[in-house]
Amino acid sequence: MSREWRPSDQVFTTRVRALIERDGVRGVADFYGVSPATARRWRDGGQPRSDSTARSVVRRGRVETGAVLQIPGGRFSPERTVYNPDSVAFVRTVAERRRTTAEAALRNATNPAERAMAEALPTTVSVREATDFDTRLENLEYATLRGFDEQDFYDYFGYYDGWDDFRSTYEQMAG
Repeated sequence: MSREWRPSDQVFTTRVRALIERDGVRGVADFYGVSPATARRWRDGGQPRSDSTARSVVRRGRVETGAVLQIPGGRFSPERTVYNPDSVAFVRTVAERRRTTAEAALRNATNPAERAMAEALPTTVSVREATDFDTRLENLEYATLRGFDEQDFYDYFGYYDGWDDFRSTYEQMAG
């Protein structure tokens, strides 16, 4: 029997936590026919033995968490999983615009130098760009919910930021 896909540990854990938040430990345990201790172990990072159970959790939990995106980190850095729907949309939008821009530059290149420049254009979003966007978004949302002013934000996070600066950075990156 061929083995089907198995979700990443991070995606599984995120989705099972969302299901536990929605249905409780007992609800998840009863649904999957496992003990509450097993459901708590999954919540804390453990994995089910069955691939089909892992896939089921990921499918059912998607309703609660929305899309996630794995951003390859390159040869020496790990992947980054982006869970926030706004961050997922950012990564997808910027990557698509970069690909479109690079393809257009390549089509319009009229000499070897222009072609080399077009081939050097970025076509993806780096792990650092995605992480920075995700972190800034989380920090701004946190500060907004707590009514932080500019100085409170700086005192809490150690840097100045605001929604206008954030939007400006996004618009620059998105093209």
